Amino acid sequence: MKAIILNKVFEGPYTNIADVKNKPGVFVVVTESNGVSPCSILDTGESANVRDMLLKHRRESMWKTNSIGSPKFLAYYEQNLNERKHLKNQIKREFNPICTYS
Repeated sequence: MKAIILNKVFEGPYTNIADVKNKPGVFVVVTESNGVSPCSILDTGESANVRDMLLKHRRESMWKTNSIGSPKFLAYYEQNLNERKHLKNQIKREFNPICTYS
């Protein structure tokens, strides 16, 4: 399955972090929504190793607390660090994830 965010095709949503590839990229944590859209964005970030980052993320408890059901994970794989940071920042500005710190 795929999801499109800001014209980028993300893989997922995955319910199990182990299904996310351990490659450089941008991750988005989502939950079901009670509103008009099919999901809400809880958090986003970038890493050289997306799966490792998700497995040890300091905001994991926030994801669970703010999720309807279990949080799900999307990944967009990108080698270029500057591109990853740019996309992560665009997602933060556009969607204002509730579990993301400045």
